[in-house]
Amino acid sequence: MELKYRPEIDGLRTLAVLPVIFFHAGVQWIPGGFLGVDVFFVISGFLITSILLKECSNRTFTFSGFYERRVRRIAPALILMTSVTFIISLFMMVPYDLKNLGQSVVATIFSANNILLYLTSGYWSTASEFKPLYHTWSLAVEEQYYLVAPVIIYIIYSINHNKLIKNSFMFLLVISIASFLYATITTVHNMELSFLMLPSRAWEIALGGVAAIAHYKIKRKSNILAYLGFLLIISSYFIVNGKKSHPGFETLFPVLGACLFLMHSNASKGIGKLMSIKPIVLCGMISYSLYLWHQPVFAFIRLNSKFEPSTTYFIASIPLIFIISWMSYVFVEKPFRNKRKTSTKKILSYTLAFSLVLSASGILMHKTYGLQNIRPDLAYGGNPQEYVDSPKKLKNIEFSDNGKKILIMGNSYARDLINAISTKIKTNDLNIVYFEGGCDWSIDNKNKLDYYLNDSDIILYSENWGAGDYNNNVEKLKHCYDYIKSKTTAKMYLIGTKNFGYNNNFAVNLSLNDRVLAKTYPLSRYIEFNNKAKMIFGDDYIDLFDLIKDNNGMVRVFDENGKFLSYDANHLTKYGASYIGEVLDKKTDLLQSLK
Repeated sequence: MELKYRPEIDGLRTLAVLPVIFFHAGVQWIPGGFLGVDVFFVISGFLITSILLKECSNRTFTFSGFYERRVRRIAPALILMTSVTFIISLFMMVPYDLKNLGQSVVATIFSANNILLYLTSGYWSTASEFKPLYHTWSLAVEEQYYLVAPVIIYIIYSINHNKLIKNSFMFLLVISIASFLYATITTVHNMELSFLMLPSRAWEIALGGVAAIAHYKIKRKSNILAYLGFLLIISSYFIVNGKKSHPGFETLFPVLGACLFLMHSNASKGIGKLMSIKPIVLCGMISYSLYLWHQPVFAFIRLNSKFEPSTTYFIASIPLIFIISWMSYVFVEKPFRNKRKTSTKKILSYTLAFSLVLSASGILMHKTYGLQNIRPDLAYGGNPQEYVDSPKKLKNIEFSDNGKKILIMGNSYARDLINAISTKIKTNDLNIVYFEGGCDWSIDNKNKLDYYLNDSDIILYSENWGAGDYNNNVEKLKHCYDYIKSKTTAKMYLIGTKNFGYNNNFAVNLSLNDRVLAKTYPLSRYIEFNNKAKMIFGDDYIDLFDLIKDNNGMVRVFDENGKFLSYDANHLTKYGASYIGEVLDKKTDLLQSLK
Protein backbone atom coordinates (compact mmCIF):
# COMPACT_ATOMS: atom_id res chain seq x y z
CA MET A 1 0.00 0.00 0.00
CA GLU A 2 1.16 3.50 -0.84
CA LEU A 3 1.31 5.96 2.06
CA LYS A 4 2.12 9.58 1.42
CA TYR A 5 1.37 12.84 3.21
CA ARG A 6 -2.09 14.21 2.45
CA PRO A 7 -2.58 17.79 3.71
CA GLU A 8 -6.36 17.44 3.50
CA ILE A 9 -6.19 14.90 6.36
CA ASP A 10 -4.69 17.61 8.57
CA GLY A 11 -7.58 19.76 7.37
CA LEU A 12 -9.96 17.02 8.50
CA ARG A 13 -8.25 17.04 11.91
CA THR A 14 -9.12 20.74 12.14
CA LEU A 15 -12.71 19.87 11.32
CA ALA A 16 -12.58 17.36 14.19
CA VAL A 17 -10.87 19.32 16.96
CA LEU A 18 -12.54 22.74 16.70
CA PRO A 19 -16.11 21.45 17.27
CA VAL A 20 -14.90 19.51 20.33
CA ILE A 21 -13.37 22.69 21.76
CA PHE A 22 -16.51 24.74 21.09
CA PHE A 23 -18.71 22.02 22.56
CA HIS A 24 -16.68 21.87 25.77
CA ALA A 25 -16.75 25.67 25.88
CA GLY A 26 -20.52 25.44 26.16
CA VAL A 27 -21.38 26.88 22.73
CA GLN A 28 -25.08 26.09 22.31
CA TRP A 29 -25.32 26.23 18.53
CA ILE A 30 -23.09 23.21 18.04
CA PRO A 31 -24.76 20.53 20.18
CA GLY A 32 -22.99 17.68 18.39
CA GLY A 33 -19.50 19.12 18.66
CA PHE A 34 -18.38 16.12 20.72
CA LEU A 35 -18.64 14.05 17.51
CA GLY A 36 -15.28 15.48 16.49
CA VAL A 37 -13.82 12.70 18.63
CA ASP A 38 -15.52 10.16 16.37
CA VAL A 39 -13.88 11.78 13.35
CA PHE A 40 -10.54 11.43 15.14
CA PHE A 41 -11.25 7.74 15.69
CA VAL A 42 -11.80 7.24 11.96
CA ILE A 43 -8.64 9.15 11.05
CA SER A 44 -6.63 7.05 13.51
CA GLY A 45 -8.00 3.82 12.08
CA PHE A 46 -7.28 5.01 8.53
CA LEU A 47 -3.66 5.93 9.24
CA ILE A 48 -2.80 3.04 11.55
CA THR A 49 -4.20 0.47 9.12
CA SER A 50 -2.35 2.10 6.22
CA ILE A 51 0.93 1.99 8.13
CA LEU A 52 0.49 -1.60 9.27
CA LEU A 53 -0.47 -2.92 5.85
CA LYS A 54 2.29 -1.01 4.08
CA GLU A 55 4.97 -2.29 6.46
CA CYS A 56 3.68 -5.85 6.43
CA SER A 57 3.50 -5.80 2.62
CA ASN A 58 7.08 -4.48 2.46
CA ARG A 59 8.17 -6.93 5.17
CA THR A 60 9.52 -4.09 7.30
CA PHE A 61 7.02 -4.35 10.15
CA THR A 62 8.27 -4.82 13.72
CA PHE A 63 6.29 -4.52 16.91
CA SER A 64 9.07 -2.52 18.53
CA GLY A 65 9.13 -0.06 15.64
CA PHE A 66 5.35 0.34 15.67
CA TYR A 67 5.09 0.97 19.40
CA GLU A 68 8.11 3.27 19.42
CA ARG A 69 6.33 5.47 16.89
CA ARG A 70 3.18 5.44 19.01
CA VAL A 71 5.21 6.48 22.06
CA ARG A 72 6.88 9.28 20.10
CA ARG A 73 3.53 10.48 18.76
CA ILE A 74 1.49 10.31 21.95
CA ALA A 75 3.61 10.27 25.10
CA PRO A 76 5.74 13.48 25.20
CA ALA A 77 2.91 16.00 24.79
CA LEU A 78 0.58 13.93 26.98
CA ILE A 79 3.14 13.67 29.78
CA LEU A 80 3.87 17.40 29.60
CA MET A 81 0.17 18.31 29.76
CA THR A 82 -0.42 15.87 32.63
CA SER A 83 2.60 17.20 34.57
CA VAL A 84 1.65 20.85 34.18
CA THR A 85 -1.98 20.08 35.04
CA PHE A 86 -0.94 18.18 38.16
CA ILE A 87 1.31 21.01 39.41
CA ILE A 88 -1.28 23.75 38.83
CA SER A 89 -4.00 21.64 40.44
CA LEU A 90 -2.01 21.50 43.70
CA PHE A 91 -2.77 25.21 44.11
CA MET A 92 -6.36 25.19 42.79
CA MET A 93 -8.08 22.10 44.20
CA VAL A 94 -9.40 21.10 47.59
CA PRO A 95 -7.87 17.85 48.93
CA TYR A 96 -10.75 15.59 47.91
CA ASP A 97 -10.58 16.77 44.30
CA LEU A 98 -6.81 16.32 44.36
CA LYS A 99 -7.45 12.74 45.41
CA ASN A 100 -9.68 12.26 42.36
CA LEU A 101 -7.10 13.97 40.16
CA GLY A 102 -4.50 11.50 41.41
CA GLN A 103 -6.68 8.66 40.18
CA SER A 104 -7.03 10.38 36.79
CA VAL A 105 -3.26 10.86 36.51
CA VAL A 106 -2.57 7.16 37.07
CA ALA A 107 -5.39 6.14 34.72
CA THR A 108 -4.10 8.50 32.03
CA ILE A 109 -0.57 7.13 32.24
CA PHE A 110 -1.86 3.55 31.97
CA SER A 111 -4.33 4.33 29.14
CA ALA A 112 -7.33 3.51 31.29
CA ASN A 113 -9.07 6.83 31.93
CA ASN A 114 -12.13 5.67 30.00
CA ILE A 115 -12.53 2.86 32.54
CA LEU A 116 -12.00 5.20 35.51
CA LEU A 117 -14.47 7.70 34.10
CA TYR A 118 -17.10 5.00 33.71
CA LEU A 119 -16.57 3.81 37.28
CA THR A 120 -16.77 7.33 38.71
CA SER A 121 -18.58 10.27 37.15
CA GLY A 122 -19.16 9.31 33.52
CA TYR A 123 -18.76 11.53 30.44
CA TRP A 124 -22.09 13.37 30.61
CA SER A 125 -21.95 14.16 34.32
CA THR A 126 -21.53 17.81 35.28
CA ALA A 127 -18.74 16.72 37.63
CA SER A 128 -16.67 15.71 34.60
CA GLU A 129 -16.40 19.33 33.49
CA PHE A 130 -14.21 20.02 36.53
CA LYS A 131 -11.77 17.18 35.74
CA PRO A 132 -8.74 18.51 33.85
CA LEU A 133 -7.87 15.07 32.48
CA TYR A 134 -11.26 13.63 31.66
CA HIS A 135 -10.78 14.13 27.91
CA THR A 136 -8.00 11.54 27.89
CA TRP A 137 -10.69 8.83 27.82
CA SER A 138 -10.58 8.97 24.01
CA LEU A 139 -6.80 8.55 23.97
CA ALA A 140 -7.27 5.50 26.18
CA VAL A 141 -9.72 3.99 23.68
CA GLU A 142 -7.27 4.52 20.82
CA GLU A 143 -4.30 3.20 22.78
CA GLN A 144 -6.26 0.08 23.76
CA TYR A 145 -7.02 -0.44 20.06
CA TYR A 146 -3.32 -0.05 19.24
CA LEU A 147 -2.52 -2.90 21.62
CA VAL A 148 -4.74 -5.27 19.64
CA ALA A 149 -4.69 -4.12 15.99
CA PRO A 150 -0.99 -4.78 15.15
CA VAL A 151 -1.20 -8.28 16.59
CA ILE A 152 -4.26 -9.14 14.52
CA ILE A 153 -2.89 -7.63 11.28
CA TYR A 154 0.39 -9.48 11.80
CA ILE A 155 -1.43 -12.78 12.36
CA ILE A 156 -3.38 -12.22 9.13
CA TYR A 157 -0.11 -11.44 7.38
CA SER A 158 1.56 -14.55 8.80
CA ILE A 159 -1.26 -16.85 7.69
CA ASN A 160 -1.25 -15.73 4.07
CA HIS A 161 1.08 -12.99 2.81
CA ASN A 162 -0.58 -12.80 -0.57
CA LYS A 163 -4.08 -12.16 0.80
CA LEU A 164 -3.07 -9.64 3.47
CA ILE A 165 -5.12 -6.77 2.01
CA LYS A 166 -8.21 -8.84 1.23
CA ASN A 167 -8.26 -10.72 4.54
CA SER A 168 -7.57 -7.56 6.54
CA PHE A 169 -10.45 -5.82 4.75
CA MET A 170 -12.84 -8.66 5.56
CA PHE A 171 -11.71 -8.87 9.17
CA LEU A 172 -12.02 -5.10 9.77
CA LEU A 173 -15.44 -5.10 8.11
CA VAL A 174 -16.67 -7.92 10.36
CA ILE A 175 -15.27 -6.16 13.45
CA SER A 176 -16.98 -2.94 12.36
CA ILE A 177 -20.37 -4.61 11.95
CA ALA A 178 -20.12 -6.60 15.20
CA SER A 179 -18.93 -3.62 17.24
CA PHE A 180 -21.61 -1.35 15.73
CA LEU A 181 -24.36 -3.83 16.59
CA TYR A 182 -22.95 -4.16 20.11
CA ALA A 183 -22.87 -0.36 20.46
CA THR A 184 -26.48 0.13 19.33
CA ILE A 185 -27.70 -2.48 21.83
CA THR A 186 -25.49 -1.33 24.72
CA THR A 187 -26.34 2.35 24.24
CA VAL A 188 -30.00 1.59 24.97
CA HIS A 189 -29.23 -0.17 28.25
CA ASN A 190 -26.04 1.57 29.45
CA MET A 191 -25.12 4.70 27.51
CA GLU A 192 -22.05 5.53 29.61
CA LEU A 193 -20.57 2.06 29.12
CA SER A 194 -21.20 2.24 25.40
CA PHE A 195 -19.81 5.76 25.12
CA LEU A 196 -16.54 5.11 26.93
CA MET A 197 -15.47 1.55 26.19
CA LEU A 198 -13.48 0.11 23.29
CA PRO A 199 -15.89 -2.72 22.32
CA SER A 200 -18.57 -0.18 21.40
CA ARG A 201 -16.07 2.22 19.80
CA ALA A 202 -13.90 -0.23 17.86
CA TRP A 203 -16.21 -0.07 14.82
CA GLU A 204 -15.34 3.59 14.25
CA ILE A 205 -11.60 2.94 14.24
CA ALA A 206 -11.99 -0.28 12.26
CA LEU A 207 -14.13 1.48 9.63
CA GLY A 208 -11.28 3.92 9.25
CA GLY A 209 -9.18 0.87 8.40
CA VAL A 210 -11.79 -0.29 5.89
CA ALA A 211 -11.68 3.19 4.33
CA ALA A 212 -7.88 2.99 4.09
CA ILE A 213 -8.05 -0.23 2.06
CA ALA A 214 -10.90 1.11 -0.07
CA HIS A 215 -8.88 4.27 -0.78
CA TYR A 216 -6.01 2.09 -1.94
CA LYS A 217 -8.22 -0.10 -4.14
CA ILE A 218 -10.50 2.57 -5.67
CA LYS A 219 -8.73 3.97 -8.71
CA ARG A 220 -11.28 6.64 -9.65
CA LYS A 221 -11.96 8.94 -6.74
CA SER A 222 -15.29 10.79 -6.61
CA ASN A 223 -15.16 14.46 -5.71
CA ILE A 224 -18.95 14.33 -5.17
CA LEU A 225 -18.56 11.62 -2.52
CA ALA A 226 -15.80 13.64 -0.86
CA TYR A 227 -18.19 16.61 -0.67
CA LEU A 228 -20.93 14.32 0.67
CA GLY A 229 -18.58 13.09 3.40
CA PHE A 230 -17.72 16.66 4.35
CA LEU A 231 -21.41 17.61 4.53
CA LEU A 232 -22.25 14.55 6.65
CA ILE A 233 -19.59 15.55 9.17
CA ILE A 234 -20.62 19.22 9.29
CA SER A 235 -24.35 18.47 9.52
CA SER A 236 -23.83 15.98 12.36
CA TYR A 237 -22.39 18.72 14.56
CA PHE A 238 -25.64 20.65 14.33
CA ILE A 239 -28.34 17.96 14.30
CA VAL A 240 -27.02 15.33 16.75
CA ASN A 241 -27.19 15.94 20.51
CA GLY A 242 -25.96 12.55 21.72
CA LYS A 243 -28.94 11.85 23.94
CA LYS A 244 -30.71 9.31 21.73
CA SER A 245 -28.44 6.76 20.09
CA HIS A 246 -24.79 7.65 20.47
CA PRO A 247 -22.69 5.71 19.88
CA GLY A 248 -25.04 4.08 17.41
CA PHE A 249 -27.09 5.20 14.44
CA GLU A 250 -26.50 8.92 15.09
CA THR A 251 -22.76 8.28 15.00
CA LEU A 252 -22.99 7.00 11.42
CA PHE A 253 -23.18 10.61 10.18
CA PRO A 254 -19.67 11.71 11.15
CA VAL A 255 -18.10 8.24 10.82
CA LEU A 256 -19.34 7.55 7.30
CA GLY A 257 -18.67 11.16 6.40
CA ALA A 258 -15.06 10.87 7.53
CA CYS A 259 -14.68 7.58 5.65
CA LEU A 260 -15.98 9.09 2.42
CA PHE A 261 -13.74 12.13 2.79
CA LEU A 262 -10.64 10.01 3.43
CA MET A 263 -11.43 7.64 0.56
CA HIS A 264 -12.18 10.24 -2.10
CA SER A 265 -10.71 13.64 -1.22
CA ASN A 266 -7.72 15.03 -3.07
CA ALA A 267 -5.62 18.05 -2.11
CA SER A 268 -5.57 19.23 -5.72
CA LYS A 269 -9.29 19.70 -6.24
CA GLY A 270 -12.72 20.18 -4.69
CA ILE A 271 -13.28 19.93 -0.96
CA GLY A 272 -9.84 18.36 -0.50
CA LYS A 273 -8.26 21.48 -1.95
CA LEU A 274 -10.33 23.68 0.36
CA MET A 275 -9.30 21.62 3.39
CA SER A 276 -5.65 21.91 2.29
CA ILE A 277 -5.55 25.68 2.71
CA LYS A 278 -2.48 26.45 4.82
CA PRO A 279 -4.19 27.93 7.93
CA ILE A 280 -6.56 24.94 8.09
CA VAL A 281 -3.66 22.51 7.67
CA LEU A 282 -1.59 24.29 10.33
CA CYS A 283 -4.48 24.03 12.79
CA GLY A 284 -4.74 20.33 11.98
CA MET A 285 -1.02 19.86 12.57
CA ILE A 286 -1.38 21.12 16.15
CA SER A 287 -4.77 19.41 16.66
CA TYR A 288 -3.35 16.80 19.06
CA SER A 289 -1.97 19.49 21.34
CA LEU A 290 -5.17 21.53 20.96
CA TYR A 291 -7.14 18.52 22.12
CA LEU A 292 -4.76 17.89 25.02
CA TRP A 293 -4.69 21.45 26.36
CA HIS A 294 -8.24 22.72 25.88
CA GLN A 295 -9.79 20.70 28.69
CA PRO A 296 -7.27 21.61 31.44
CA VAL A 297 -7.68 25.31 30.57
CA PHE A 298 -11.48 25.05 30.63
CA ALA A 299 -11.41 23.00 33.84
CA PHE A 300 -9.20 25.54 35.61
CA ILE A 301 -11.60 28.33 34.61
CA ARG A 302 -14.41 26.35 36.23
CA LEU A 303 -12.38 25.41 39.31
CA ASN A 304 -11.48 29.05 39.92
CA SER A 305 -15.08 30.29 39.58
CA LYS A 306 -17.43 30.91 42.49
CA PHE A 307 -20.37 31.20 40.11
CA GLU A 308 -21.03 29.36 36.87
CA PRO A 309 -18.87 31.10 34.23
CA SER A 310 -20.45 32.21 30.97
CA THR A 311 -19.43 30.79 27.60
CA THR A 312 -17.64 34.08 26.92
CA TYR A 313 -14.87 33.18 29.38
CA PHE A 314 -14.17 29.92 27.58
CA ILE A 315 -14.25 31.50 24.12
CA ALA A 316 -11.85 34.20 25.34
CA SER A 317 -9.41 31.51 26.49
CA ILE A 318 -9.20 29.80 23.08
CA PRO A 319 -6.36 32.06 21.78
CA LEU A 320 -4.36 31.08 24.87
CA ILE A 321 -5.06 27.41 24.11
CA PHE A 322 -3.76 27.93 20.56
CA ILE A 323 -0.57 29.56 21.83
CA ILE A 324 0.10 26.77 24.34
CA SER A 325 -0.69 24.13 21.70
CA TRP A 326 1.61 25.71 19.13
CA MET A 327 4.44 25.75 21.67
CA SER A 328 3.71 22.15 22.58
CA TYR A 329 3.82 21.14 18.92
CA VAL A 330 7.02 23.03 18.07
CA PHE A 331 9.04 22.35 21.22
CA VAL A 332 7.71 18.94 22.29
CA GLU A 333 5.88 17.02 19.57
CA LYS A 334 8.22 17.68 16.64
CA PRO A 335 11.56 17.15 18.43
CA PHE A 336 10.47 13.92 20.08
CA ARG A 337 9.11 12.49 16.82
CA ASN A 338 12.45 13.11 15.13
CA LYS A 339 14.84 10.20 15.70
CA ARG A 340 17.82 12.34 14.77
CA LYS A 341 17.02 14.78 17.57
CA THR A 342 15.76 12.28 20.14
CA SER A 343 17.16 8.77 20.12
CA THR A 344 15.13 5.67 20.94
CA LYS A 345 16.96 5.31 24.23
CA LYS A 346 16.18 8.89 25.22
CA ILE A 347 12.49 8.81 24.33
CA LEU A 348 11.93 5.55 26.16
CA SER A 349 13.95 6.66 29.20
CA TYR A 350 12.13 9.99 29.45
CA THR A 351 8.74 8.35 29.02
CA LEU A 352 9.42 5.67 31.61
CA ALA A 353 10.90 8.09 34.15
CA PHE A 354 8.13 10.67 33.92
CA SER A 355 5.45 7.99 33.85
CA LEU A 356 6.81 6.51 37.08
CA VAL A 357 7.00 9.93 38.76
CA LEU A 358 3.47 10.87 37.69
CA SER A 359 2.06 7.49 38.70
CA ALA A 360 3.72 7.70 42.11
CA SER A 361 2.40 11.25 42.55
CA GLY A 362 -1.10 10.16 41.57
CA ILE A 363 -1.02 7.24 43.99
CA LEU A 364 0.20 9.59 46.72
CA MET A 365 -2.76 11.91 46.09
CA HIS A 366 -5.15 8.98 46.24
CA LYS A 367 -3.72 7.42 49.38
CA THR A 368 -3.48 10.70 51.33
CA TYR A 369 -6.86 12.08 50.21
CA GLY A 370 -5.12 14.87 48.33
CA LEU A 371 -2.63 15.59 51.13
CA GLN A 372 -5.55 16.47 53.38
CA ASN A 373 -3.32 16.45 56.48
CA ILE A 374 -1.53 19.48 55.04
CA ARG A 375 -4.83 21.34 54.49
CA PRO A 376 -7.18 19.79 57.07
CA ASP A 377 -9.23 23.00 57.05
CA LEU A 378 -10.30 22.18 53.48
CA ALA A 379 -10.85 18.46 54.04
CA TYR A 380 -14.26 16.83 54.27
CA GLY A 381 -13.50 14.68 57.30
CA GLY A 382 -12.65 11.30 55.81
CA ASN A 383 -14.33 9.77 52.80
CA PRO A 384 -17.48 11.86 52.18
CA GLN A 385 -18.99 9.32 49.80
CA GLU A 386 -18.75 6.60 52.44
CA TYR A 387 -20.48 8.95 54.87
CA VAL A 388 -23.32 9.62 52.42
CA ASP A 389 -23.72 5.88 51.83
CA SER A 390 -23.67 4.95 55.54
CA PRO A 391 -27.52 4.86 55.82
CA LYS A 392 -27.56 1.90 53.44
CA LYS A 393 -27.42 -0.26 56.57
CA LEU A 394 -31.13 0.59 56.89
CA LYS A 395 -31.91 -0.47 53.34
CA ASN A 396 -34.80 -2.92 52.90
CA ILE A 397 -34.86 -4.04 56.54
CA GLU A 398 -38.10 -4.80 58.38
CA PHE A 399 -40.00 -2.32 60.51
CA SER A 400 -39.95 -3.06 64.22
CA ASP A 401 -43.10 -3.00 66.35
CA ASN A 402 -41.95 0.03 68.34
CA GLY A 403 -42.76 3.62 67.42
CA LYS A 404 -43.89 5.22 64.21
CA LYS A 405 -42.91 3.35 61.07
CA ILE A 406 -40.87 5.79 58.98
CA LEU A 407 -40.12 5.02 55.35
CA ILE A 408 -37.40 7.18 53.81
CA MET A 409 -37.13 6.65 50.08
CA GLY A 410 -34.96 8.06 47.31
CA ASN A 411 -31.34 8.10 46.22
CA SER A 412 -28.24 9.66 47.81
CA TYR A 413 -30.28 12.75 48.69
CA ALA A 414 -32.49 10.56 50.86
CA ARG A 415 -29.38 9.18 52.54
CA ASP A 416 -28.28 12.77 53.15
CA LEU A 417 -31.62 13.33 54.87
CA ILE A 418 -31.11 10.30 57.12
CA ASN A 419 -27.65 11.57 58.07
CA ALA A 420 -29.10 15.00 58.86
CA ILE A 421 -31.86 13.50 61.02
CA SER A 422 -29.33 11.30 62.84
CA THR A 423 -27.39 14.37 64.01
CA LYS A 424 -30.41 15.33 66.13
CA ILE A 425 -32.05 11.95 66.84
CA LYS A 426 -30.23 8.62 66.98
CA THR A 427 -31.52 6.40 64.18
CA ASN A 428 -31.59 3.52 66.70
CA ASP A 429 -34.30 5.45 68.54
CA LEU A 430 -36.42 5.67 65.38
CA ASN A 431 -38.20 2.97 63.41
CA ILE A 432 -36.66 3.78 59.99
CA VAL A 433 -36.47 1.74 56.81
CA TYR A 434 -34.56 3.08 53.80
CA PHE A 435 -35.90 2.21 50.35
CA GLU A 436 -33.46 3.06 47.57
CA GLY A 437 -35.24 4.46 44.54
CA GLY A 438 -38.51 6.01 43.52
CA CYS A 439 -41.64 4.87 41.71
CA ASP A 440 -40.12 4.38 38.26
CA TRP A 441 -38.22 1.21 39.08
CA SER A 442 -38.85 -2.36 38.00
CA ILE A 443 -41.94 -4.36 38.93
CA ASP A 444 -39.96 -6.26 41.56
CA ASN A 445 -38.95 -3.02 43.25
CA LYS A 446 -42.49 -1.69 43.00
CA ASN A 447 -43.77 -4.76 44.78
CA LYS A 448 -41.21 -4.16 47.52
CA LEU A 449 -42.17 -0.48 47.66
CA ASP A 450 -45.87 -1.33 47.90
CA TYR A 451 -45.06 -3.64 50.80
CA TYR A 452 -43.40 -0.79 52.71
CA LEU A 453 -46.03 1.79 51.74
CA ASN A 454 -48.82 -0.37 53.19
CA ASP A 455 -46.98 -0.63 56.50
CA SER A 456 -45.73 2.98 56.90
CA ASP A 457 -46.96 5.77 59.16
CA ILE A 458 -44.72 8.51 57.73
CA ILE A 459 -43.04 8.68 54.32
CA LEU A 460 -40.14 10.99 53.47
CA TYR A 461 -39.04 11.14 49.84
CA SER A 462 -35.96 12.94 48.51
CA GLU A 463 -33.96 12.83 45.27
CA ASN A 464 -31.76 15.16 43.21
CA TRP A 465 -34.73 16.47 41.28
CA GLY A 466 -33.06 19.74 40.35
CA ALA A 467 -30.44 18.03 38.18
CA GLY A 468 -30.91 17.64 34.43
CA ASP A 469 -34.29 18.40 32.88
CA TYR A 470 -36.13 19.84 35.88
CA ASN A 471 -39.43 20.16 33.99
CA ASN A 472 -39.40 16.45 33.28
CA ASN A 473 -38.38 15.79 36.88
CA VAL A 474 -41.41 17.72 38.16
CA GLU A 475 -43.68 15.52 36.04
CA LYS A 476 -41.96 12.36 37.27
CA LEU A 477 -42.30 13.47 40.88
CA LYS A 478 -45.99 14.28 40.39
CA HIS A 479 -46.55 10.79 38.97
CA CYS A 480 -44.69 9.23 41.90
CA TYR A 481 -46.49 11.41 44.45
CA ASP A 482 -49.89 10.41 43.06
CA TYR A 483 -48.87 6.76 43.02
CA ILE A 484 -47.80 6.80 46.67
CA LYS A 485 -50.94 8.64 47.71
CA SER A 486 -53.04 5.98 46.00
CA LYS A 487 -51.30 3.21 47.94
CA THR A 488 -51.23 4.55 51.50
CA THR A 489 -52.86 6.90 53.99
CA ALA A 490 -49.52 7.62 55.65
CA LYS A 491 -48.39 11.21 56.05
CA MET A 492 -46.02 12.06 53.21
CA TYR A 493 -43.32 14.74 52.97
CA LEU A 494 -41.33 15.58 49.87
CA ILE A 495 -37.98 16.95 51.03
CA GLY A 496 -36.93 19.72 48.68
CA THR A 497 -33.84 19.59 46.55
CA LYS A 498 -30.64 21.29 47.69
CA ASN A 499 -27.56 22.83 46.12
CA PHE A 500 -24.65 24.79 47.54
CA GLY A 501 -23.51 26.60 44.44
CA TYR A 502 -21.29 25.84 41.49
CA ASN A 503 -17.98 24.67 42.86
CA ASN A 504 -16.05 24.36 46.13
CA ASN A 505 -12.58 25.02 44.77
CA PHE A 506 -13.02 28.81 44.61
CA ALA A 507 -12.46 28.75 48.38
CA VAL A 508 -8.99 27.17 48.29
CA ASN A 509 -7.20 30.44 49.04
CA LEU A 510 -9.81 32.05 51.33
CA SER A 511 -8.92 32.82 54.93
CA LEU A 512 -10.89 31.16 57.74
CA ASN A 513 -12.90 34.34 58.37
CA ASP A 514 -13.72 34.66 54.69
CA ARG A 515 -14.76 31.02 54.50
CA VAL A 516 -17.17 31.39 57.43
CA LEU A 517 -18.79 34.34 55.66
CA ALA A 518 -18.72 32.84 52.16
CA LYS A 519 -22.07 32.52 50.41
CA THR A 520 -23.12 31.61 46.92
CA TYR A 521 -26.21 31.31 44.74
CA PRO A 522 -27.70 27.86 44.16
CA LEU A 523 -27.68 26.83 40.50
CA SER A 524 -30.72 28.20 38.69
CA ARG A 525 -32.14 24.82 37.61
CA TYR A 526 -32.48 23.76 41.25
CA ILE A 527 -34.31 26.97 42.13
CA GLU A 528 -36.60 26.62 39.12
CA PHE A 529 -37.50 23.06 40.04
CA ASN A 530 -38.07 24.11 43.64
CA ASN A 531 -40.44 26.92 42.68
CA LYS A 532 -42.53 24.62 40.49
CA ALA A 533 -42.62 21.85 43.08
CA LYS A 534 -43.81 24.22 45.83
CA MET A 535 -46.75 25.33 43.70
CA ILE A 536 -47.82 21.74 42.97
CA PHE A 537 -47.27 19.97 46.29
CA GLY A 538 -47.95 22.74 48.79
CA ASP A 539 -47.52 21.83 52.47
CA ASP A 540 -46.33 18.31 51.60
CA TYR A 541 -43.17 19.86 50.12
CA ILE A 542 -40.52 20.98 52.61
CA ASP A 543 -38.60 23.76 50.89
CA LEU A 544 -34.98 23.44 52.04
CA PHE A 545 -33.88 26.50 50.10
CA ASP A 546 -36.42 28.62 51.95
CA LEU A 547 -34.90 27.37 55.20
CA ILE A 548 -31.24 28.00 54.40
CA LYS A 549 -31.12 30.99 52.02
CA ASP A 550 -30.67 34.59 53.12
CA ASN A 551 -32.67 37.61 51.98
CA ASN A 552 -30.61 37.79 48.78
CA GLY A 553 -31.29 34.16 47.88
CA MET A 554 -27.76 33.05 48.76
CA VAL A 555 -26.74 29.98 50.78
CA ARG A 556 -23.76 29.28 52.99
CA VAL A 557 -20.86 27.18 51.75
CA PHE A 558 -19.26 26.60 55.17
CA ASP A 559 -20.45 26.12 58.72
CA GLU A 560 -19.53 28.47 61.56
CA ASN A 561 -16.19 26.66 61.97
CA GLY A 562 -15.21 27.06 58.33
CA LYS A 563 -15.99 23.46 57.34
CA PHE A 564 -17.56 22.63 53.97
CA LEU A 565 -21.28 21.83 54.10
CA SER A 566 -21.10 19.80 50.87
CA TYR A 567 -18.29 17.95 49.14
CA ASP A 568 -19.66 18.37 45.60
CA ALA A 569 -22.08 21.29 46.06
CA ASN A 570 -24.96 18.79 46.38
CA HIS A 571 -24.23 16.03 48.88
CA LEU A 572 -23.65 16.72 52.55
CA THR A 573 -20.47 16.30 54.51
CA LYS A 574 -20.85 15.36 58.16
CA TYR A 575 -20.64 19.09 58.89
CA GLY A 576 -23.39 19.78 56.35
CA ALA A 577 -25.56 17.06 57.86
CA SER A 578 -25.26 18.72 61.26
CA TYR A 579 -26.15 22.07 59.71
CA ILE A 580 -29.26 20.75 57.89
CA GLY A 581 -30.28 18.74 60.96
CA GLU A 582 -30.14 21.90 63.07
CA VAL A 583 -32.15 23.83 60.47
CA LEU A 584 -34.84 21.15 60.28
CA ASP A 585 -35.03 20.99 64.06
CA LYS A 586 -35.36 24.74 64.60
CA LYS A 587 -37.41 25.80 61.59
CA THR A 588 -39.78 22.86 61.00
CA ASP A 589 -41.82 20.33 62.96
CA LEU A 590 -40.48 17.46 60.87
CA LEU A 591 -38.17 15.94 63.46
CA GLN A 592 -40.77 16.19 66.20
CA SER A 593 -43.28 14.38 63.99
CA LEU A 594 -40.91 11.43 63.68
CA LYS A 595 -40.68 10.77 67.43
